[in-house]
Amino acid sequence: MSTGEVVRLVLHVLALLLVALGLSADLDDRDSVLWSDTWTWAGFATLMALAQGAALLPRTVLSGAGWTTGAVGAGGLLLFWTLLMLPLISTNMAFLVTLGTACATAAVLLSPDRKL
Repeated sequence: MSTGEVVRLVLHVLALLLVALGLSADLDDRDSVLWSDTWTWAGFATLMALAQGAALLPRTVLSGAGWTTGAVGAGGLLLFWTLLMLPLISTNMAFLVTLGTACATAAVLLSPDRKL
């Protein structure tokens, strides 16, 4: 594996882990997590965090739609971040989701199959 491939792999994995941790951990002593407050949005963010990993797939898998699926996942995370995390930006939860969203966006943009 080249250095670029390792960096992309690490960014994709970090994106998934940071978003999942941000949604699941009660880091701000609120006595609740996003999964119990707004489970549909938490499910959406988790699905998008999983989808962004499709940009790792080789071009032959998914008939070349791996990068597009990954880009939709990163875009969905950006939408989630804008609508739900930006108003809560001072919390630890929002910090972790922000880092996860940034990792997903960077990983998709660094993909060699990028169509932009």
